[in-house]
Formats: sequence, C-alpha cells, structure tokens
Amino acid sequence: MGEFYLLEGGMATGKTSVLNELSKIAIEEDIDASFNKSPMEKYSGPRSHIDSQESTDSKALWYLWHSHPISEWVEEEVGQGKDVVLDRYWPTTVAYYDSQVDIDLETIVDEMNLVDPDKVYYLTASKQTRRERLQMRGRGDNRDDERGWEKNAIEAYERIMGRFNTEEISTDDKTVEETGKEIAYDAGWFS
Repeated sequence: MGEFYLLEGGMATGKTSVLNELSKIAIEEDIDASFNKSPMEKYSGPRSHIDSQESTDSKALWYLWHSHPISEWVEEEVGQGKDVVLDRYWPTTVAYYDSQVDIDLETIVDEMNLVDPDKVYYLTASKQTRRERLQMRGRGDNRDDERGWEKNAIEAYERIMGRFNTEEISTDDKTVEETGKEIAYDAGWFS
C-alpha cells in the first residue's frame, strides 16, 4: 500500500516546484510514485469557465466538487502500491473561500468521504519571498494579498492543518532541491 503526501500552502510558496523536484527524486531513487496538481489537467477547460464567473459560491463548490475525482484517483494509485504526491487538494479550497462564502465547506468535505493524506507538507514563505517569486514569474502583483489571503486564508489553513499529520516547512531560505530532499527523506525514499 502506498502513501498519500500532500503539498499545501499559499501562492508562491513552492508547491509546484517541489512537486517537480520530488518527481525527479522518485525517478532517481526508483520510487513507484504518481504526481498530480489540483485541479487535474483534464478539468482545465471547465476551470477557465468557472474562474471567469462572478459567483464565489459557484467557484468554491466547483473546486470542492473537483476533490472527489482527485480522491478516487489517489485511492486507486495508493491501492496499487504507489506513493502519491499532490499539489493542493480540498484544504486549499476551504482555506481560500472560507471567509468569502456563506457555505459550511468543511461539513461538505466531511460528507464527501474524501481520502485523507497520510502526511501534509504545509509550505510557507514570507510575503517578501512570495512577491519576489511572483515577480520572477512576470507577475508583479500578489493576488493573495488583494483577496485577503494573509488575513483570512492562513488562519483557515492553520485550523484545517490541525486535522492531519502536518509538517510546516518554510521555503524562505531553502532551495527547491533542499526542500524536495527534506520531504523525500521524511517519506523514506532514501535508503
């Protein structure tokens, strides 16, 4: 039976870069693992449409619904003995939309019976580091700040992360390679 590892955190904390690094490590160490981002690529068309809508409720519910096919995929992969590493899952949706909708998203999650991660790596970075990373991507803005990420989502993340075996990792002073190796060691991928 494989393990389910989840990378969570705010924008520009290094989730996708670390996911890619862990994929390289898995190949080098001959680890049978699967990697994915949420929402999954096959839903990118509907995602564009949903993101363009005015209704925050619709967006929150669509992203939450998307956790169901991800959960099924994770269960299948783990059942085949593969480790799974996922870049974001339902905690992102709940944290992001928690203060924006009048819907009890956590109760919906509980009723969906989604697979829980075996371990969550909650990546953090200072506001300055995130801004620098966004500028390197050609995005001078920080949409998280504009949408109240600092004030609301981090508080919700901390509440949600208490549900899981979570390790917080600051990516401020670490390279992607160092962060990837730290997680791979913790996952037992190195002999």
